[in-house]
Amino acid sequence: MRRAAIVVAAVAAVALVVAPDLGGPGPTAAFAQAPPGPPIPLPKIHKTLPDDATADRATELVATAINAGKTGDAYKLATQAVQRWPAEPTVRYWAAVAALRTARFDEAAAHVEAGLQATPDDVNLLGLRSQLRLAGGDADGARTDAQRALELSPDDAPDAQDTIDQLELRARGEARAAGQDPFLPPGSAAAFVDGFLAEVAAGASPTRMATFFDLEILDSLPKKERRVQSLVAALHGVVDQYRGASGTGSLRYTGWVVSPDERTRGDRTIVSVQVLAEIRLGADQRELLLAASTDGSLGDIVDPETAAIIKGVAPSERRDLIDRLIGHTTHTVAAYDFEIITADPPRIADITLEHAVSVRAQLATIARLQDKVDVAAGRKKSVSPSRIGSIVGSIVGLVFGLWLLRRRLR
Repeated sequence: MRRAAIVVAAVAAVALVVAPDLGGPGPTAAFAQAPPGPPIPLPKIHKTLPDDATADRATELVATAINAGKTGDAYKLATQAVQRWPAEPTVRYWAAVAALRTARFDEAAAHVEAGLQATPDDVNLLGLRSQLRLAGGDADGARTDAQRALELSPDDAPDAQDTIDQLELRARGEARAAGQDPFLPPGSAAAFVDGFLAEVAAGASPTRMATFFDLEILDSLPKKERRVQSLVAALHGVVDQYRGASGTGSLRYTGWVVSPDERTRGDRTIVSVQVLAEIRLGADQRELLLAASTDGSLGDIVDPETAAIIKGVAPSERRDLIDRLIGHTTHTVAAYDFEIITADPPRIADITLEHAVSVRAQLATIARLQDKVDVAAGRKKSVSPSRIGSIVGSIVGLVFGLWLLRRRLR
């Protein structure tokens, strides 16, 4: 099944599932129709806890900092809160959330365990531990925690319910990978995408994979690179990456679910897919991502939520955040939209991740950034299609690794 890693990773740095949301209910219809008023002032982000803060006020400040994208400040506030109220479950919960949002996985788990030791039936902590266990590959433990949380609070355990939903999705995806009929309409764009995924899972070569794509996906590259050979070379770069040729981690797809509900966009058909994967990050492309985070183009190569996580810590701390992701293994679900040209035969024109980042537009940005990194390091510019493929592959790894960070706070 390892070759299934090449599927969409061949051309996409993936954004994962849901954007974080700490806010309350959305605007009412009446509010939405009201005339615009004065700008709402931004909340003050504290860097230290006030001396007179209560535990509730402390967790409010942590949540405010996270919601404002200041995850580095949130982590510092949460650390101070734990020192003052180590037995308070809500403080431990938010300390775990802040640790996750700064890629401190072991520390997050330790906060959850400490909180549950003091309060074994805390629904929020049980739900969070179910998510941690799910990402760590412990499906049985995740299910046990989630079911216990839902027994205690059937209507108010969103983390636990999300874990149950994810387990059901994984069961469907793994059944498809094992050969179960997806029951998609024959000849549909959804059946075409499912067939592509099945071929790659079975070990399709980059040359074979390239036959499923239209060269339109290379439109952002120079005209001389918009060739079948360039597409095959890019796919070869990703294949080499995930065979371990460059020592940059590993990616294994374990299943997929193709939605039968197709959409249209102009003369194109859009097919949504959720892919199950196990990812271990490698060490490549630190400099590429750091360069993107400083020149404003991070959002051009990863989704906005992932970009916000990296930019949520001070520039001096970003390398450490990325380093904490290296070597970390997580089990995740990735969401893709395939843009299909419904000709005979059909072809893939683009892949969009989380309705935000287009692969077709992404490739040129990746090439430009790698040129910048090479120049800064005193190396000759040498961004070939195969190297672009390898770079895309390594960014896939980083974004996969950020799945749990992004899924927290739904």
